[in-house]
Amino acid sequence: MWSAPPQPMLLVAAIALSASCTQQALPTLKGRIVDIWGTPIQGAMVKIVDMPERQITDSHGQFTLTYTAGTHTLKAGLPGYIQEDVNVVLPEDPSAAESPILKLYPIPEEKGFHVIGSNSYIHLQAKPVRSYGNNLESRYGILEPGTASVDGTKLRFVYHGDLRQDQLMSLNVSLHALEFVPKTDLIGITTQEVDLNLHVAKEEIELEVDRLKSRNNYLFQSATTLERGRVYALTTNDLLTPPDAEAFYRIAPPLRVAFPVELR
Repeated sequence: MWSAPPQPMLLVAAIALSASCTQQALPTLKGRIVDIWGTPIQGAMVKIVDMPERQITDSHGQFTLTYTAGTHTLKAGLPGYIQEDVNVVLPEDPSAAESPILKLYPIPEEKGFHVIGSNSYIHLQAKPVRSYGNNLESRYGILEPGTASVDGTKLRFVYHGDLRQDQLMSLNVSLHALEFVPKTDLIGITTQEVDLNLHVAKEEIELEVDRLKSRNNYLFQSATTLERGRVYALTTNDLLTPPDAEAFYRIAPPLRVAFPVELR
């Protein structure tokens, strides 16, 4: 039996209903965007790479995205923060999907080294490295460590500046535990005890370095557990442990500095 073709309005409604059902059939991924101290970030843009949908996080830093099952890259960003992305494996059953939490690093307001404190960055002040000694033997250190201090058993630093990765690596950034030495023996014509009163390098601490996902921002972190109640200092060019006085004085005076911080 012949029947009339569907009316245009009915055809449009059928197509819209079909598209709606397809969209509703997609599983959803819920997650959060926070800063590195765990504070929710509102207004961050979140998307799954290669999928059209974008979401803006709410006041709790939360977002919901539809997805197709598979391995994807989840990306988040907001002006004033360093962009972050992570690879996620998303299952067909959304109840089996883990809720990702992406942590964004704020871009420091000042150039230089910043230690990551319990709830903010602390911009480290440069302290002059001094040399004390004679033609035969010298000691190197800083007069006073300043007021920068953080809690914990590890140290993390963000460097923000104009240096490329190769330039920064060529400076040989190192971390040392310091100790205060009031007096020391120096070899001369005779060995003499002299007043030193410097914080000198006791031991070098292994550093791990990562380039953050933003130009000219780098993360340095101690690779081992550190001792509370001690002062540590970042330096470049082996300033606290130069092979000899000539190597020390070849460094331009403005660059003969260390960046100390106390670990409480």
